Amino acid sequence: DIPTDDIWARDSGPVFLRNGKGSIAILDLNYNGWGAKTPRIQKDSRISAAIAENLGCPYFKADIVGEGGAVEFDGEGTIILNESSWVNDNRNPGKTRDEIEAALKAGLGVETVIWLPGVRGGVTDDHIDQQDAARKPQGRRPTSCLILVIFNFVDRIVVELVPKDWLAARQGLRRQRLL
Repeated sequence: DIPTDDIWARDSGPVFLRNGKGSIAILDLNYNGWGAKTPRIQKDSRISAAIAENLGCPYFKADIVGEGGAVEFDGEGTIILNESSWVNDNRNPGKTRDEIEAALKAGLGVETVIWLPGVRGGVTDDHIDQQDAARKPQGRRPTSCLILVIFNFVDRIVVELVPKDWLAARQGLRRQRLL
């Protein structure tokens, strides 16, 4: 278990990266409480590092601030996001869209960034996960990515790693308890 301040692990938790050999690493997007809109982030700001430590995988901190719900991946090298969540002084003060795009490309290993305008305001400044889901051509979801199940509780999260062949996972998930 990893202690949390909030239940939105998709936003406060890490982005999982996979290299060509199948190894995983963790990218920390430096969650700051949705642009400092929530004051309680002491525990949430440590989630990514705690998961990396417990999984024994490499850990990297991004050069920008964002949340997992603010970016959608297609599994083919493209991300979709809303400008309102990223090019915003409450997360990335003084950074241009080009600087943020370069940091996202470097940190996530993607080639194409599709920007939508979004709408400022509300808690998240209009996360892309409220609008769209990234898809492969022909509308198929990516199938070769690491599958994680994150259970959100009021005060902690539990992460379960699911095998790439998720049909085998139906016969039983291997639970990893994270301290």
